[in-house]
Amino acid sequence: MERIRIEVQNYIFKYNGKEFSRTISFGACFCNDPKLEVDVIINTADENLYKAKRSGRNNIKTSVVEIIENKDSQ
Repeated sequence: MERIRIEVQNYIFKYNGKEFSRTISFGACFCNDPKLEVDVIINTADENLYKAKRSGRNNIKTSVVEIIENKDSQ
């Protein structure tokens, strides 16, 4: 993601004879537990995107979501 962020930041866009640049923010959530519901992962990634934007834009915020199983349920 960092490589993509830097590529976008450094790219000069051209439109109607004008040049401009843009920045991009990412929010991501990593999880290796197949039992975790997709909605939880998407909502967490979305929260991270808004954290990235609130911290000045052109940022990446990530987190890892893990399920901690209750030993009593085993």
